[in-house]
Amino acid sequence: MTLSVFIMFQLFNVMNCRSQEESIFSLGVFSNRAINIAFVASFCLLLFFVQLANVTIPLTSFEIGGLLSTKALSFDDWIIIIFVAVLVIVIEEFRKFIVNSKIFAIGIAR
Repeated sequence: MTLSVFIMFQLFNVMNCRSQEESIFSLGVFSNRAINIAFVASFCLLLFFVQLANVTIPLTSFEIGGLLSTKALSFDDWIIIIFVAVLVIVIEEFRKFIVNSKIFAIGIAR
């Protein structure tokens, strides 16, 4: 689960990194086609290496999970992983809100 959480953190963080000031929702979650393709491809690779961990590689006696020391995860595990990883979006959106609201602006307005 740790590997999956770290990868999902990075996938969701890529969405945040498109702008330092603008919200992911004002930019449009699906507005960047290249990032969407990379997100889906990376997520599919993650699913391949995790969910097919018990499948044996053809012509060998080696299981796919042995490549990264993974085990297949349950649906409940994936819900937890996605919930925890989405927190990076929540925290970054809160940071952008604070920065854009000028609540902590330093200096005297003239």
